Amino acid sequence: MGSMISTPPASPLQRGNTFPERPGQPECQFYMKTGDCKFGAVCRFHHPRQRLIPASPDCLLSPMGLPLRP
Repeated sequence: MGSMISTPPASPLQRGNTFPERPGQPECQFYMKTGDCKFGAVCRFHHPRQRLIPASPDCLLSPMGLPLRP
């Protein structure tokens, strides 16, 4: 009898960019907001490698990218 090894699911950062780049198609709004897409490689929207994360101009960020309290 062999032992069964269970591996946890890979996070989006561990998987790399497995999302399709489809220039000319609308951008996947969920991917643009979260960096993940539940449809993965079969999603019909564009997933740019460099997604722009909107930053609030009146918000200071910590070195980890989290907002600092005033």
